[in-house]
Formats: sequence, C-alpha cells, structure tokens
Amino acid sequence: MSEIQVKNKQRESNFELLRIIAMFMVLILHTEPPVEHNPQLSELWIWNVFHYLCIIAVDLFVFISGFFGIRSTPKAFLKFLVPPTVYTIVLGVLVDEPTLRIPPFFTSPWWFVNTYFLLMLFAPFLNIVIKNTSKKQHLFFVISISFLNLWQGFLQQQEGLLSGLTIANFINIYVFAQYYRKYGIEINVLKKTYYNLLMFIIPFLVAITIYVIKFHAIKYVMLGLVNYYNSPLVLFGAFMVFQIFENIKIKSTLINWIASSSFSVYLISNFYYFREHWYKPFWAYIDENLYIFMGDQKSTLSHLLIYILVAICINIGIFMICILIDKFRGLITNRVEIALSNKIIKILKL
Repeated sequence: MSEIQVKNKQRESNFELLRIIAMFMVLILHTEPPVEHNPQLSELWIWNVFHYLCIIAVDLFVFISGFFGIRSTPKAFLKFLVPPTVYTIVLGVLVDEPTLRIPPFFTSPWWFVNTYFLLMLFAPFLNIVIKNTSKKQHLFFVISISFLNLWQGFLQQQEGLLSGLTIANFINIYVFAQYYRKYGIEINVLKKTYYNLLMFIIPFLVAITIYVIKFHAIKYVMLGLVNYYNSPLVLFGAFMVFQIFENIKIKSTLINWIASSSFSVYLISNFYYFREHWYKPFWAYIDENLYIFMGDQKSTLSHLLIYILVAICINIGIFMICILIDKFRGLITNRVEIALSNKIIKILKL
C-alpha cells in the first residue's frame, strides 16, 4: 500500500450537509429547557416533538457510516481519535482539570467516542461477513441483531442494551445501512420525497398523543419511543431523513469544508467541564432572563417556543465558533496524522 496522500476523495455534499444538520441537532438536543421557574416546561408535547426531531441525529451519523462503510485503516483510526485526544488534553489543561481519559486507552469523556471506536474495531469483520453472504443471509443478520437491539434492549430493557448507547445499536444500524446500500428497499413509493416527509411526521403525531394519555404508567413507557436511540421510531425517523437527503444532489466545497470539522462541534461543546459548569448555567441564565422579559403575561407554551428560537440562534454561533477552533487545530495536527499513518503502514507493511 502506498503512502497516504494529502488530498482526499471529494465527498458527496448532500450527505455532508446531512452531517452538519445532524451535528446541529445534537447541539440543540443538549440545550434542554431549565425547569427552575416552571417544572412543566420540559413536559410540554411541543418539547417532546422537538426532542424527537433532534434525537435522530446520532443514528443518522451511524447510518451514514454504515451506508458508505467503515475502512478501519491507520489513517481512519487516527482521523477519528486525534480530535478527542487533543481536546481531552487541551481543554482539560485550560479548565485546570487535566485528565488522562484519552481514548482508546481509557474511557473518554464522550460516550459516542467510546461506542463508535468499538464499531470501528468490529467493522472489518462485519464487512467480511456482509461481503460473503447472500441477500437472504444478510437480511437474517439484520433481523437477528435487530431482535437483540430492539426486543432485548428497547422493549425488554435488558441491562447493557437499554437506551441505544451501545455497540449493539451501532452494529444494528451499520448492517442495515449496508443492506440498504446493496439491495435497497423494494417499495417504489419510498423513493418519493413527500412520502418520506409524511412518514417522518407520523412519529410527531405519536409524540403528541403521548401527552394526551392520562395514564402515567403508559405515558412514561411511551416516552421511550422518542427518548431512546434504539427506539423503533427514532431509528425509523433517521432512515426516512437519510432517504430524503439521498435524493438531493448538490456539490459544495463550503459544505464539505464545514462538515469535515462537524464532529468537533460535539467534542468541544459537550466536554464534561463545559457541559456542567458553563453550558447548563448559560442556558439557565438565558431562561431566567426570558422569564423576566416576558413577565406574568407569558404562557408556558409561548415561553418554550421563544426559548427554542433563541437556542437555535445562539447555537448557530456556537457551531461556527467550534468549526473555526477545529480548523485551527487541524492546521497543527493534520500533518502529524499523515506522518503517523505512513509510519504505521510501513511498520505493519500494509
């Protein structure tokens, strides 16, 4: 294998745009409305709908990886591990809480990094199995892992599989995405964008229905449908949105440029110290000032809607700041990544 070149293959901008949108959804998802002034704020059906819209983001990321496949090369591992390693060290020093929780040797401060790294380790073996199986065998593989993930994990709430923050959920998405790329879904109506939008809206109606139900036991069981990454509704919603963007054909170097740093938006904004000591207090401050500004005339619903609009606007700024920070990080570390990759290739004689 020859040395890794600096230039990368041009990425498809429609999927890169989807990465950007998905990462922004993650950013919004972490902007939960504080409940100091109104405990009912986070229980409104509108927040549940908005929460569902954003929570599909993680499954979208994994679906994109599964659709194109993961090549677990030295370059791929370094490209994935260098940003969290750099931010673990640098951000820890900046906040005067240096830590050695550097992936993959220790559990990182970000659950997604831990789980996705496991997926990268499993990917070569999954690719071999997928490559050497028939359509029926591949489908059986999808059904089997779906049974583990959905029945044992989501419905039975088996310990270690609950909520979808697990390698089982990521493998489930990966093997299904590979099946979809190889064989497609043989339902012509699925190719129509309006149908995808309709099927994506249906879970919204389910989410609204949840809050109409008066039986709290049923209500909180149903909440899992829009709160867990391995929920059938969340997985289905991610698939529908992916299909919508699959049918969009665009080319944009700007979109590709932004998307290449989108993962770092999650790493920077959700660093444990920032999340607990800056992010949450910041949004509590925003909520408090909205509460004062709107006064006694406000309703809980109007307060939440304005809060969401403010959160979207502010998070656009946070998103772009994180992108610029990562671009600066890339100027320092990209050449190091390439040099290390080439060294590893030579040593391993790949």
